[in-house]
Amino acid sequence: MAGDGVVPMVPPAPVRFSTITVRPIFAPNSLLIERAMMSCTPPAENGTMMRTVCAPTGKETTARASRLAAFQKESFMAKAYWITCYRSIKNPDALAAYAKLAGPSIQAAGGKFLVRGSPAKTYEHGMNQRTVVTEWESVAAAVAGHDSAGYKEALRVLGDAAERDIRIVEGA
Repeated sequence: MAGDGVVPMVPPAPVRFSTITVRPIFAPNSLLIERAMMSCTPPAENGTMMRTVCAPTGKETTARASRLAAFQKESFMAKAYWITCYRSIKNPDALAAYAKLAGPSIQAAGGKFLVRGSPAKTYEHGMNQRTVVTEWESVAAAVAGHDSAGYKEALRVLGDAAERDIRIVEGA
């Protein structure tokens, strides 16, 4: 079967098998990673891919490397979270005007609201103030949303009506 140009599903006998966890965003581009990506094992949770792969022998490396390019590579990027914690609100009317502009601007840029409101419980010097959490496809998308013209206009309307702590963090 290998002689007719079809890659065998099971490699030749001297090859050793192992199961590895691949996180493509952190892993270097290598033949082993590419082989893992083309494997047929279903993905595991949280963007991690579990693959059963085989390490090619020296002879197989160059011959199979060209065949790997034909396979579409999977890639998973960690989600990003834009977290806003309010320390104080000086002008609730200005905050309401900001929210009317910021919400649609954030959603238009790809943000998804996960949390909007006051904490149910605080610990370790936590402040009982408004908290907003949005989910993004990547850190770059969250930064682009923050730097967008629509959100800049919302910030102009907010002015100094609230003191806040804003953080954009990458998901695990």
